[in-house]
Amino acid sequence: MVAPMYGSPGGRLARALTRALALALVLALLVGLFLSGQTSAIQIPGGHRGRGRPVPPASRSRSVLLDAETGQLRLVDGRHPDAVAWANLTNAIRETGWAFLELHTNGQYNDSLQAYAAGVVEAAVSEELIYMHWMNTVVNYCGPFEYEVSYCERLKNFLEANLEWMQEEMELNKDSAYWHQVRLTLLQLKGLEDSYEGSVIFPTGKFTIKPLGFL
Repeated sequence: MVAPMYGSPGGRLARALTRALALALVLALLVGLFLSGQTSAIQIPGGHRGRGRPVPPASRSRSVLLDAETGQLRLVDGRHPDAVAWANLTNAIRETGWAFLELHTNGQYNDSLQAYAAGVVEAAVSEELIYMHWMNTVVNYCGPFEYEVSYCERLKNFLEANLEWMQEEMELNKDSAYWHQVRLTLLQLKGLEDSYEGSVIFPTGKFTIKPLGFL
């Protein structure tokens, strides 16, 4: 097959496609630079602010303890036998492409506390990976372009309405095993969100989750 010359109809088409491709690459570069300057909806993990890109450690173990006097949860390093929840993260991404999370909760505590503490301790050992995942997949999902604004607002409203409906159903069906499990799932997400944001407070009543956050 003979490559078309630029003077022929096929050549002019090839030249036009080449210019279009070059323009597309330039636009993609500019858009990427523009988006990289936008403020993301998720903050850099607390221990890494001001240090550049967060790097997860090779291994980390943390526990969530319940203070018997204050009734507050607190995070400590290492594994503690009386912990509400305990987790260990082994980061072998550079070696095998995988990170391994081991997480346990203590059956001596009620289900709700275990679920929330599970989310808290998961974020505590994996906050750098959470940040990296967000930046790789979610940060520009609802970007700054005008044509996306209405869609993102509709999506946010839809998720908020569904979360509100779920809260209402949980209140109306407190003896339901199904809605109990739904509440535990949302409590774990709430613990994940609170821990990542550095504000661990167990919700005693209705609670909210950022619809465009960890969902």
